[in-house]
Amino acid sequence: MSDQPRGSAWWQASDGKWYPPETHPAYRPAPPPPVTGSPMAGPPPRRGSSCLPWLIVAAVSAALLVIVAAVVIAVAVGRVDEVTRSRVDRETPNADDAATDRTPGATSDAAGAADEVDDVGPCVKPDDETITLEVVNNSSKQSSYIIDVNFLDDSGRRVGDESFFVSYVRPGESTREDLFVFDDSGGASCRVAEVQRLAAESPDDLAEVTCETAGVDPLDDISSVFTATNGSSTISDYLITAAFTRDGVRIGTSFAVIENVPPGQSAPGEGFSTVDGPDLEVTCEVVYVERTASE
Repeated sequence: MSDQPRGSAWWQASDGKWYPPETHPAYRPAPPPPVTGSPMAGPPPRRGSSCLPWLIVAAVSAALLVIVAAVVIAVAVGRVDEVTRSRVDRETPNADDAATDRTPGATSDAAGAADEVDDVGPCVKPDDETITLEVVNNSSKQSSYIIDVNFLDDSGRRVGDESFFVSYVRPGESTREDLFVFDDSGGASCRVAEVQRLAAESPDDLAEVTCETAGVDPLDDISSVFTATNGSSTISDYLITAAFTRDGVRIGTSFAVIENVPPGQSAPGEGFSTVDGPDLEVTCEVVYVERTASE
């Protein structure tokens, strides 16, 4: 047996010879030492994480809020109009509040029915995201309107359609509403195609809810605050609609939901609108209250 060479790391095989450690069957190389001072050490630096222009953030937030807001309004109005239809169906209709689909210029021999389409003035398209409609309720009852609008290109060709809601217009009331457009299909102008008017009296006492304007929100839309006082004997939720009015003309609508109001007690709530401020000389008037037992 020969002497072990080069330290104890060498190993002796069955032939009596010594071999370097890397030739042993169980040999595992040691891991390489860590590299210090490398530009790749640690996670890569975050770039631009704190310098995104606030205008982009604001624009994206505003767009999302407008879309969500429009959806919320459509859902709320749809729910209320469904309730209104059920109430109208249970009543004996007359010519004044019959719901009839009509096109501009259509006439009817039924007294009061011919003015249904005449309640809605021309459609104006100030920009790609908004139309303006003027509505005058010529009926004797508070009414909601479903207004079908055509979008036209520069040549007058019809390129798109959308339905809009103007809700709870009081008898004789005039309203000029700016309404959000989901998709104008590139239309340069708009026209009113059909008008449906539905009687939409408030099912519950308007006096249970008060409303007042409260400045403008971060998007410069008019804010409002509500107070519901529960006159029933059960814990109740409130679905509320109010009209913003300036100089005798309604300029838009505010919606609110107040939940879990105990009997005989009052609870506050914030309104939502897409009505441009300021709120100078604007009054907030409750036009619809639906009270339901809390689940």
